[in-house]
Amino acid sequence: MKMASRSSYSHRYVLAYLIFFIIIGVSGCTVKLISDYDEFTDQAVTNLHRKVEGLFINLKAHLNDPAWTYENKKEFYTEIRVDLEVIKLRNSIREKNKITNDQLDLLSKSINDLEQLHKAGSFTAKEVVDSAQAGFNSSFKAILALELAKNKGA
Repeated sequence: MKMASRSSYSHRYVLAYLIFFIIIGVSGCTVKLISDYDEFTDQAVTNLHRKVEGLFINLKAHLNDPAWTYENKKEFYTEIRVDLEVIKLRNSIREKNKITNDQLDLLSKSINDLEQLHKAGSFTAKEVVDSAQAGFNSSFKAILALELAKNKGA
């Protein structure tokens, strides 16, 4: 009888140790559901926002000014598209970065839409420019807020 009791007693110790080590092992592991903060992305998106914001400020200041027609500002769209593609490429190779990649894809589509509006001569009223500007500010804010949240999470 004593042998069975000792065996049962030692199994409890083994089980207790096993549970202890599992808890220690699991608590030492962190599950990452999203990529880490990337200073390049933070700065590059901020710089891109500065350029786009500058366009909107100038469009409002030069409504109906022939110097600010699409034909005179085509190179601006090429420049910001190149900047955005560099940001997108870097982010496409980062692991667990789907949300940021999706946001950058939406921003790219918005830039294409903005170019089409400019090409069509739609920026003749301040309200139209204000509306487009507000949409872009929301997009940039979402991208930067996520990147800064990643920084806090680190």
